[in-house]
Amino acid sequence: MGLVTGGSFGPSLGATASVEILGGDCTVADLPSPRLYHATFLTPDNRTLVCGGSSRRQEEGTFLDDSCLEYSLELETWQPHSRLGVQ
Repeated sequence: MGLVTGGSFGPSLGATASVEILGGDCTVADLPSPRLYHATFLTPDNRTLVCGGSSRRQEEGTFLDDSCLEYSLELETWQPHSRLGVQ
């Protein structure tokens, strides 16, 4: 089973907020905002996090995102977790 979050589509590299589970029967809410070039991982204590990346909207340009989000199974939503240390 795998979890796929966000990404890009089309020739203009628009970011997407979709979340898909490959090989599973459960569902996960979409990210609160589109991201691409981010990292998604499962921690040793079974928490799902999405960190960093950027969003790109054709009319607004590209924005870097230093936030980390955690998926809450109880609330079935993505919640703020922490921020990346940017050097």
